[in-house]
Amino acid sequence: MTKMTKKVALNVAIEAIGETNAEAVEVLENMIAQLEKRASAPKKPTKKQVENVAVKEAIVTALKGAEAPMSAKAVGEALEITTQRASALLTQLKNEGAVVRTEEKGKALFAIAQ
Repeated sequence: MTKMTKKVALNVAIEAIGETNAEAVEVLENMIAQLEKRASAPKKPTKKQVENVAVKEAIVTALKGAEAPMSAKAVGEALEITTQRASALLTQLKNEGAVVRTEEKGKALFAIAQ
């Protein structure tokens, strides 16, 4: 079963109306076109996402200056951000290929990717 989205609901309504009311079908098709236009519009980054760009740059700088891989807690303390935020941003950096994650004694450590 497919998820009942607005678009699916509108298509069901169009099928139910059929050819009995062409004007209603036209209105519903216009609504679908508006939904598709809105969905395809470029998304503006949130204020937090813009802030995180600078924080991620600071994390990379901190890791470059570190003598050894750092934990999320150590990164958070160095940058005066929460461990949770440091961990989330380190994961993003790892997914982007900027840092690598290793484990030592069950502890996640991060370093600059080579």
